[in-house]
Amino acid sequence: MRASHTITGWLSRACLWLVPLLSGSARAQFGDPNNSLLMAETIKVQGPLCMDRSEPAEKRIASCTTLIKLGLTQKAEVAKLHVARAQALQDSGDEQAALQDLDAAVNSDPKGKVPWIGRGDFYFKKSDYPHALESYDHALQIGGRDPQSDLLIYENRGSALESLGRHEEAIADFTRAIALDPQDTIAYSNRATVLLRSNRLALAIADLSEVIRLEPADGRAFYERGTAYERSGALEKALNDYREAVRLRPGFAPAAAALGRLLAARNPGEALENLSAAIRLDPRSAALRTRANLYLSLGQPERALADFDQVIANDGADGIAFLDRGVAKAKLGDFTGAVADYTRSLALAPSVTVYLDRGDAYLHLQREDDARADFDAALQREPQNVLALLGRANADYAGKRLEASLSDYTQVIEADPSNALAYFKRGNVHLDRGELAAAYEDYSASLKLEPNESVVLFNRALAAQRLRRFAEAAKDRKRAQELGASQRTAATGPVAPESTSTPTQVSMAPTEVTFAAPRTPAAPTSGAAASAASAQIGSTPPQQITINGYRRTVVNGQERFCRSEKMLGSHIQMKEVCLTRAQVQAEQESTQRFIENVQRTGGVTGTNPAIIGGAVGH
Repeated sequence: MRASHTITGWLSRACLWLVPLLSGSARAQFGDPNNSLLMAETIKVQGPLCMDRSEPAEKRIASCTTLIKLGLTQKAEVAKLHVARAQALQDSGDEQAALQDLDAAVNSDPKGKVPWIGRGDFYFKKSDYPHALESYDHALQIGGRDPQSDLLIYENRGSALESLGRHEEAIADFTRAIALDPQDTIAYSNRATVLLRSNRLALAIADLSEVIRLEPADGRAFYERGTAYERSGALEKALNDYREAVRLRPGFAPAAAALGRLLAARNPGEALENLSAAIRLDPRSAALRTRANLYLSLGQPERALADFDQVIANDGADGIAFLDRGVAKAKLGDFTGAVADYTRSLALAPSVTVYLDRGDAYLHLQREDDARADFDAALQREPQNVLALLGRANADYAGKRLEASLSDYTQVIEADPSNALAYFKRGNVHLDRGELAAAYEDYSASLKLEPNESVVLFNRALAAQRLRRFAEAAKDRKRAQELGASQRTAATGPVAPESTSTPTQVSMAPTEVTFAAPRTPAAPTSGAAASAASAQIGSTPPQQITINGYRRTVVNGQERFCRSEKMLGSHIQMKEVCLTRAQVQAEQESTQRFIENVQRTGGVTGTNPAIIGGAVGH
């Protein structure tokens, strides 16, 4: 809400009221004409200084004191001087002396409106809105119509009412102010602010359009109207208004921040320019968080982390900032750091989202029991939360609690029949339990929803082979190999540790593992859905595992190898996955051992062997 006119602001525009003191009876008061001229010069110099709030408070106090000491007989005018000095004293921090001057103003002009407006302004500045209302109400009760004074009262009382949450009364007062002065842009703007807060967007836009008509160079009005347009869904109009606001007021950080926020999905480069400009203008701007999240979406978690560090430095009690920083750390592979941030976020602002993300981080750290506890906590708050059910099922599967994981995957499917991942995961459980027909059925349901997922084709081929449906198995293997080859050409790289919650979603990208086919495939001795990529037993020659697409980076002094991979259910969005050198090497060694085992036995032995982050089969 814009600052309404203050009483001294009004008096400073009308300081010529002092000049008539030198005519008629006033001249008789000063006696000697030469003395009158001296007084006139004093008033001419000190009057504007007393009333100008842009001047230092001490200078205004001195000027007002000089004028008060002249001993003017016009009590209403003396009261105005006391009000002006009271505001200067309040600005200097001497509230007790300010109140004494306001009392003197009331005593000097007990039937005047100005002293009571001054008292209302005093309490308003202290955020003591009830006492401010009492003073403004008293001013209105004083008889006599004074449009200039009444305009001030309605504007300022409207602001006090809005601060107390009395929106309709505030709108009524601003409407009365507009009736007194249809050119009063402050009243229009403040009424628009109340209308915005009460979600009456069309009316707010109308008021702000009137402000712009009256003051076409008012950049803040464009910004506020842009806000109204954005909230109403008129994004093109909002974008145009934000651009105009930035042009007219290049130093106004909120406008640059709003423009950057709206451009984030359209033009990330221009968005970053405007967000960075807003941050330079105001290092505590909300643009800092927006830029951090934009960096995350652009696959630049290192830069996002730096911005989230600053957001937290600005406000160490910002629970959402700790959550967001945890996401950035998770994307960089620092799951221990992510857990610490999620834990801090839970202490400040507990939510289902934080439990989901921390549970996901625990899964990456192979702390299945801790992960399950977090997913349980999320389900206590939202019993039908699909991500929490999926996460708990994953934790149970990792802990070899197949019955429990089967139940949760089934609940996910009942709640969300279009969840391809849940069908795939449940198929894995069935496969490990030796329930081949059920596994085949679930893999088929997953492929119906996401037909181009080679890892699901691998697993269905394995189930078909165990069911002795060799033609179908061969067909699935061939299709999986074709998909895998095309994606290797695109350098998507191997899959990384899976996740269950929004910031680090589960990937179903195919592994870059190929196997040699034994001449006569042997039936596997036991189920191992987590390693079902072994189903790729075809006629291609043996190949060494390849890990492509990684880029080396340093995070907090630690070496990481990062790459982007496709997120489940989306052929557009990508997620950033980072591993340590040891993790990459361990995956290579584990996968090679697994390949050799498959080549030797023609099948899979053991449950849940570790291959490329464990995402191929589970």
